[in-house]
Amino acid sequence: MKYSSEFFNETFPHLLLISFFYSFGVQVYRKNYAATISPRSSHIELASKIWNFTMCVFSICGTIATWPIILQLVNGDTIQLDKTWFLLYVFSKPLELIDTMFLILKHKPISTLHWTHHLITMLYTWYATQFDPTFFLLFCFLNYVVHSVMYGYYFIQSKNRYFSQCVTILQMIQFVLGLIWVFVCHAKVESKIWFITLFMYSYYLVMFGLFFYQKYIHKPLMCCMCHKFLAITKCHRCQNKCCHLCLSETGCTLCTKMQKLS
Repeated sequence: MKYSSEFFNETFPHLLLISFFYSFGVQVYRKNYAATISPRSSHIELASKIWNFTMCVFSICGTIATWPIILQLVNGDTIQLDKTWFLLYVFSKPLELIDTMFLILKHKPISTLHWTHHLITMLYTWYATQFDPTFFLLFCFLNYVVHSVMYGYYFIQSKNRYFSQCVTILQMIQFVLGLIWVFVCHAKVESKIWFITLFMYSYYLVMFGLFFYQKYIHKPLMCCMCHKFLAITKCHRCQNKCCHLCLSETGCTLCTKMQKLS
């Protein structure tokens, strides 16, 4: 696969246009449709599993293919760089917006962390191709490793809380290692891309750290999904946190609506 920085420079404005429509669409969805209820579609679930399995296999192959290059990089050897998997990594970032599409199709909430992570990474990788790819080899490898686990977790749809925690911890380790590499390469890369990379990885580490704290450590008082009262119990059917107004013999208000739709 031929590497051409001119191609990425010429197509970057198109990526900006995609980013605008992506951001706009996400904000419209979050404002108007994120709380809507839709019956589960077996076709959407199947398509989602196929997508997650495909991305898992792709990431595993990327990990195996880039591992020898990382060994050369760590050992200080002359790098025999095959740019194929580096370019596939770059091209995969716009495709990963499909993750957001599946959240929309499943009527699930889209967090700020989710959509900004996808957007910034896509723009960064596309823009970074004009610089020396050696600097980004470790980022590419770490991302392949993390995505191998993450998409595998999405594929099996595990409800294990500890597995979910491990995925998030692995992501944070990726960002810590990325930041260490940024400082190691301080004198070897242009200041512009160095500061952009430093900002991006710092932002990711802070946001994922906050996500981990709020989801797994801090237990905030939650409001009911159906009313604005304090959630004091769980629905016996869907296990959603509910207030005293929601519950009945058939379940909470959300369960009742889902039952009517199905």
